[in-house]
This record gives sequence, C-alpha cells and structure tokens, in this order.
Amino acid sequence: MVVIRGVNVFPTAVEEIIRSCGGVAEYRVHVGKDQALAELKIEIEPQAPCADPTGLAQKLQQLFQDLLSLRVSVQTVPSLPRFELKAKRWLRDSDR
Repeated sequence: MVVIRGVNVFPTAVEEIIRSCGGVAEYRVHVGKDQALAELKIEIEPQAPCADPTGLAQKLQQLFQDLLSLRVSVQTVPSLPRFELKAKRWLRDSDR
C-alpha cells in the first residue's frame, strides 16, 4: 500500500481499475514526489488493435478520479516489459 495525497492506494485496486477498463496489454506504476506530496503516474501499453490510445488514457484518468478521488497521470507507451509479479510493476523515483 502507498499513500498518495492522503489516499491509501492498494496495488490490487490499481490493477482492478486498469483491467476493468480493457484494452491495456501491460502497465507500470511510478510513485514519486511533487514538492512534498506523493504522486502516482501510470504508463500503459495499449493492446495492438487499439484505435484510440489517447482516449484510453483519458478514460483511465477519469476512472481513477471517480473511484479513488485521485488525479493520476496516465501515459501511453509503445511497449513495456512483461512482469510476472505485481511488485515489479511498481517503481519509486529512487528506483530509476
């Protein structure tokens, strides 16, 4: 669990939101600091037949706002490494 702007965020909740949206082949979560507050940034790799990757990112941003009351930056990337464990998907700024 991480605390983002006063909200307890569980990795399973993030995965549920992403998987419920559909169209995401893989994702990676970055936890960093913006001034004194923790921030969450997510990179997604859209599935191959995705016609509107930007719309998918916006849909995910809205889902995070609606379900967790957090503004989360979601960016699309062409490809991400495949992860077997959830812990490998989560990076802190110090991990980079």
